[in-house]
Amino acid sequence: MDHGGVVLWPHPPPGGRHVKLCVDVYTDWMMALVSPRDSMPTPVVKEPNMYVQTILKHLYNVFVPRPEQHSLNHIRLCQQVLTAVQKLARESVSMVRETWEVLLLFLLRINDTLLAAPTVGVGVAEKLAEKLMAVLFEVWLLACARCFPTPPYWKTAKEMLANWRHHPPVVEQWSRVACALTSRLLRFTHGPSFPPFKVPDEDASLIPLEMDNDCVAQTWYRFLHMLSNPVDLSNPAIVSTTPKFQEQFLNSSGIPHEVVLHPCLKQLPQIFFRAMRGISCLVDAFLGISRPRSDSAPPTPVKQNEHVSAPLHHQHHTPPQPQATAYSGHQNHEQEFTR
Repeated sequence: MDHGGVVLWPHPPPGGRHVKLCVDVYTDWMMALVSPRDSMPTPVVKEPNMYVQTILKHLYNVFVPRPEQHSLNHIRLCQQVLTAVQKLARESVSMVRETWEVLLLFLLRINDTLLAAPTVGVGVAEKLAEKLMAVLFEVWLLACARCFPTPPYWKTAKEMLANWRHHPPVVEQWSRVACALTSRLLRFTHGPSFPPFKVPDEDASLIPLEMDNDCVAQTWYRFLHMLSNPVDLSNPAIVSTTPKFQEQFLNSSGIPHEVVLHPCLKQLPQIFFRAMRGISCLVDAFLGISRPRSDSAPPTPVKQNEHVSAPLHHQHHTPPQPQATAYSGHQNHEQEFTR
C-alpha cells in the first residue's frame, strides 16, 4: 500500500527475516509522534497521526497465531511491538483522539486474538498474557488522562475482557490497577485523616500524575466494572460460554457439555480466589484497614479510638456514579462497536 511515496504492507511478506525488518521499520516510524528524525520519510513526519493509525492496523498481523515451531521469534516480535506501543502512549504529546482510539482498539484486538481461545500447555498466549494485559491497562489509563474513552470503548473492553478470564494475568493486572486507582481515590474522597491505602510505587505510578480527581473517580468506577461479575469465575459453565470456547469444541466435534472440562479451566479456582482477594483489599481500604501483600497474613485493624468512625463520617464523600460530565463520553455515541 503506497501512501505518498511510503510503502506499507498490510500483510508482511513471508519469512522470519522479512517480518522482522517490517516490524523494525514500523516501530521506528511510529516514533514520529514522539521524536521525529530526519531519517524518517517526509510524509510520515508531516502527517504522523495518519501513518501511525495505518501502521497499527497493519501490525495487528504480527499477533496472528503461527505454528508452534516459530513461537520464539513470534514472542520476540510481539514484545517488540508492545514495547513500542507503550513508549508511544507514554511519551507522545501530539496524538489526536482518532489515534488514541485506533491504539485502544488495536490493543483490544491483539489481546482477543491471543487470549480468547482456550489453550493447553504453555504457548505464546500464556507467555505473553502478562505483558499484553499490563500494556493494555497502562495505555488505557493514559488515554483516560489525555483523551477519555467514550462509552462504547468501555463497553467493548468489558465484553472482550470476559473472553480472557481463564488467564490468571487478566485478574492479576485488573486487581493491580483497581488497587492503584482506589489508593488515589481515597486521598480526596476521605480526607487526609483517613488511613492511607498503600500500594507498591510501581503500581501507583500507573495512574498518570496529570489525571485530575474527577477523572480518577470516573476511571475507578468504570474500571471496577470492567471485570464483569467476579462470581462468574467460580463457574466453568459460564466462563466457557464464550464464542472461542464454543468454536473450538464445534470444530473438534466435542460434546457440548464437555467444554467445562477443558484443561485451561482448571485454573479457575485460583483465579477466583485472586479476584476475591483483590476485592477484599478494596473493601478493607474503604474501611481504613491496611493489608500486607502476603496472602497468608491477616488484615491489620486500625486503632479503634482513632479511626473507627472515619468511614461513617465520610460516607457522603463516596464518589457518585458517572453523570453527564466531560468524562462520560459523548452520549450520542452510546451504540456498541461493530467489531
